[in-house]
Amino acid sequence: MGAEGVGGLTPLPLDEDRLSNAAEGGPANRRLFSIMAVLGWALMSYGVYGLIINAAQTHPSSWLVWFLGGIVVHDFLLAPVVIGVGVLLSRAVPDRYRGPVQGALVAGGIVALTALPYVLGFGRSSSNPSALPNNYAAALGILLVLIAAVAAVLVALRRNR
Repeated sequence: MGAEGVGGLTPLPLDEDRLSNAAEGGPANRRLFSIMAVLGWALMSYGVYGLIINAAQTHPSSWLVWFLGGIVVHDFLLAPVVIGVGVLLSRAVPDRYRGPVQGALVAGGIVALTALPYVLGFGRSSSNPSALPNNYAAALGILLVLIAAVAAVLVALRRNR
């Protein structure tokens, strides 16, 4: 596998030929990348155009604050937490069980972050009881338990192999 790395972690072997071939990718990969890049930039440009042309409704300065805030939260809070959990996971969970556990943590994190505004009640109004009428915290809890149960079943199946 390789020499002992930093913190007792063993680095993966580096296959330079495979990496250089993947970087070159051949004409088909370059063509697909170029098409997707053009489509992506076109969609982003259309979105920015809509943001600016409808400035009275979209409030571009408020959008910019949220956009930049999202970058800061991702880079200085979310990414370090995910990296830290990954390091702890690599030390605490045996290799053969790591996939289901990682998958459950990623799925659970995405579900929890998506549900957070609903759980916190953003948009709830006493004058409109039909806005956010459900118990979103309970629904989130149930979904996280289901994700954990699927991961537990997958770990059990790997244990029995």
